[in-house]
Amino acid sequence: MKKILASVFMLLILAACSKDQNSFLPYRQVSFYKPLANYNHLTVPGNSITFQYYGYAGVIVICINENEYYAYDACCPYEVDKSCVVETDPIKNLSGGGLIYSSNATAKCKCCGSEFMLFGGGFASKGPAARPLQQYQVVNISGRLWVHN
Repeated sequence: MKKILASVFMLLILAACSKDQNSFLPYRQVSFYKPLANYNHLTVPGNSITFQYYGYAGVIVICINENEYYAYDACCPYEVDKSCVVETDPIKNLSGGGLIYSSNATAKCKCCGSEFMLFGGGFASKGPAARPLQQYQVVNISGRLWVHN
C-alpha cells in the first residue's frame, strides 16, 4: 500500500512539473531607436506597437504616460519558442509591415493562452505562465525612444 501511495505521489509531482518554469529566453542584443514623430500612436497612454523584427520574438513598446514607456520581448516566458508570440489586439487599418499597433494594455500568448498586463511589469494575469515577460529598458531622448538591454 505504501509503495502504491508513493508511486501515485511521484506521478502527481511529475505531472505538476511537466513544464519548466525556470527556462529563460535566449539572449538577443536589443538596441534600437524609434522617433516618436514617426510613431504618434506611442504618444497616447495605453497604446502600444509591436516591432516584430527585434529581440527574440519581437518587441512590444507601450506608452504609460508622456514620460514613461515599457518594452517587452513578445516571446511567451512559459513556452520560450519564437512561434509562441504574445500578441496584442491589432488595430487592423494601422498594422502591417512588421508593426502591430494596439490600444489594448494586455497581451495574450497564442500557444498557451497566458495573458500579460503590459502596465507595471508584464506580469501574467491569467494562464499557466508564472514569470513576467522579458523586459527591456526604454529611454526617451529628445523625442526618440531608445529600447535596449
